[in-house]
Amino acid sequence: MSVFCIGNIDIRDFEKYRNSGYLENAALTITEYGGRYRVRGGQTKIIEGLPALHRLVVIEFPSMESFENWYSSDAYAPWKKIRQELSETDFFVVEGLTAEESEKIATQPEFQEIQYHSSRFQNWGIIRKKPDFPVFAFIPW
Repeated sequence: MSVFCIGNIDIRDFEKYRNSGYLENAALTITEYGGRYRVRGGQTKIIEGLPALHRLVVIEFPSMESFENWYSSDAYAPWKKIRQELSETDFFVVEGLTAEESEKIATQPEFQEIQYHSSRFQNWGIIRKKPDFPVFAFIPW
């Protein structure tokens, strides 16, 4: 299952960032591990809320394993260090949906699952909308 690495990068000095070689070399390491950019900078438009958006990056990897292998690789290590020195980054990974899961959500609204993680309880769970009951129920794994 694909995963999406999402970064909100606040670059302190863009000239140093650009001249560091990070942009070109980090991209090369990403492709070595099967990743590909889906978003890299680009114009944003806030629709709701007040997020502190900076340079947004979304990278798709074929699996969590391929992401973790890339992130902890010797190939990416020097570039990660440069990014960390020249920016403040919010960085996280989220699992994508398979085509079947996406189709199920679109075609079966009477039974939708939402996976979520509660950092307060360090626990994964599912919210299921039951067709015969008008509220959401928490069902732990």
